[in-house]
Amino acid sequence: IFSGTEDHSYNEFDTPNPRDIYGKSKLAGEAYIQSFCSRYVILRSSWVYGIGQDFLNTVLSAVKDPSVNELTVSEYEYACPTSASELARIIEYFIKNECLGIYHAVCQGSCSRLEYARTILEYANATDKLKLVPANNNKPVYSVLDNMMLRLEHIEQPKNWKDALKEYINLSGGC
Repeated sequence: IFSGTEDHSYNEFDTPNPRDIYGKSKLAGEAYIQSFCSRYVILRSSWVYGIGQDFLNTVLSAVKDPSVNELTVSEYEYACPTSASELARIIEYFIKNECLGIYHAVCQGSCSRLEYARTILEYANATDKLKLVPANNNKPVYSVLDNMMLRLEHIEQPKNWKDALKEYINLSGGC
């Protein structure tokens, strides 16, 4: 829901400025909830991975596919890879404590999509199985979210993205 043109992370108090229909539809959904509910919680997250189709599993599937030897990945797209289990932990806390409002809930730290893919390969012991090719786009998209409200309300922060990713890959068996 943010423009992605800033060079700093976005907190819950930054003014949304979506640049495409996807962001506009997400912001419209938030507005709809706020207009009909006096008690609500809206969680914003990014690059969520777990069971199912997501970027992490796309990379791991490419490693397992003998017909794929390279993957093109953006090096100018930045966000916070977030484990579904970390997000679930936050959601559970919010339900138990009846938290209300708008919150960002992402794993700590940020990276480019290319760095994310490299780290996936490293943790899956597959750096020699797939060549990552930087995409030819040079338009930066900086979509890093800051969990300011979690900090202000002294809610336990999600893990660092690398720690959560390593844990997920180890538990899932990697490649």
